Amino acid sequence: MTHETSRRDFLALGGGAAAAVWLGDPQSIRRALDAARLVAQGDPVLYEVLTPEQAEDLEAVSAQIIPSDSDLPGAREARVIVFLDRALNSHASGQRESLLEGLAELNTQVAEGATGATRFSALTNDQQVKLLQEVEGTPFFGQMQFLTVVGTFAHPNWGGNFEGTGYRILGFEPRFLWQPPFGDYDVEANR
Repeated sequence: MTHETSRRDFLALGGGAAAAVWLGDPQSIRRALDAARLVAQGDPVLYEVLTPEQAEDLEAVSAQIIPSDSDLPGAREARVIVFLDRALNSHASGQRESLLEGLAELNTQVAEGATGATRFSALTNDQQVKLLQEVEGTPFFGQMQFLTVVGTFAHPNWGGNFEGTGYRILGFEPRFLWQPPFGDYDVEANR
């Protein structure tokens, strides 16, 4: 079976590879590009650090931090969980232990509650919001809030911001080249 690569895909992959070499950490960027390509093709994500259950719970937390609505996508559509997993295996590896301990504590609170659930992702939307309001001042919530925002708006090559979802939320048009806004201030230069 052959896989034809479009010109656009070729340019995107070539630009990503050039950026990886230029930025100096080609292994990390290569993994992020590979993961983004798998996700784009509809293949299941192969997590580097997280178990599928941890990923499901952390994705549910991030989806409450930047929720979707009828007009705009949120953290789930931006596939923040892919960014978070890759970050915990590379530049944010020092946060891995504390984040996973915080998730375990959150799930302990869920199990001790009267909901009958044992994991955060099994709670209803209202129960998730209520529990996150209770833990809002914890280091775990602060880490999740930061990683969710970064994963939603970072460059898509890093695993999150899938297909520019975060850019659409902001109304940002990513381009490699912007033309200067000529006006009254430069009339003399443009004659």
